[in-house]
Amino acid sequence: MAAWKGRLLSKAGRLRLVNSVLSSIPTYFLTVFKLPKWAARKIDKLRKSFLWKGDTEANGGHCLVQWAKTLRPKKFGGLGILDLDLFGRALRLRWLWFQWTAPERPWVGTQPPVDAIDRQLFRASTVVTLGNGEKASFWQSTWMNGQAPMDRFPDLFRLAWRKNKIVKEEIQNQNWTRGLWRMQSVSEMASFVQLWDMVQEVQLNDEQDSIFWRWTSDGVYTTKSAYNAQFLGTYSLFKGQHIWQAEAEGKHKFFAWLLVQCKILTASGGSRIHGQGGADIFFLLQHPLSFFLLFFPSFLLYFSLMCKHVGGAGAPQPPR
Repeated sequence: MAAWKGRLLSKAGRLRLVNSVLSSIPTYFLTVFKLPKWAARKIDKLRKSFLWKGDTEANGGHCLVQWAKTLRPKKFGGLGILDLDLFGRALRLRWLWFQWTAPERPWVGTQPPVDAIDRQLFRASTVVTLGNGEKASFWQSTWMNGQAPMDRFPDLFRLAWRKNKIVKEEIQNQNWTRGLWRMQSVSEMASFVQLWDMVQEVQLNDEQDSIFWRWTSDGVYTTKSAYNAQFLGTYSLFKGQHIWQAEAEGKHKFFAWLLVQCKILTASGGSRIHGQGGADIFFLLQHPLSFFLLFFPSFLLYFSLMCKHVGGAGAPQPPR
């Protein structure tokens, strides 16, 4: 990192290096293994220090915005820096996806490197349509109106004996009811009756079971969509896409991102600018022309020079 001369780069330049290099180094490892917490902390420390100071060490005073906020996607008010824990989970979901879509792979049939949370996210991201029932798991696949029976009836799943059997095997002779005779509460009995009625409506056919990915238009898994799905419900006080989609240099965009959060350092004692709720700033984000004129002084200067030379022989040159 010393060879990068981070202190000579703008924060936008450092951000580009963090996203393209430092965040990409553990990608292959994350595809199979969950990153240990100590390793995640060390990598985050390097990324945070290089972003805010351009070095390998930075204290709290150098970090103008909380690190957790910078890890959000840009449209949710962050800097788009990868959260390695969430990114690793998005990568590992491909094992579960390929179990469905590429059964000819040699590792299919072995235990994939995923945990319970990975499987839960996969169930929330997929919809299974039953065909012949030879691939979908009775309890763990989302064939029941986009939900898995284990999520809809967790009390019955806890009592069931055969938790990994396919739909076709369980529907035959009502095998899915094995172990459910241990029901003791009224709520468990009510859940059993409801599940019984749903199972009776299942009609299998000669087609293969199919799976659909919720977060893409073509229904195919992508790591990007799996990563972004984990930020659903995130709230931001401003619309970050208005900043990052502007036709301007990266350093100006980074400055605007800090400004809307009142995190600009002033010349007096390093204190930060504090506004009254930031209402005026949010108004500017809704009006691109005002945003452009206020935050990009170099372009404003060039515009004024053009006005002064109206009617001249040649077009004015940009300020050097």
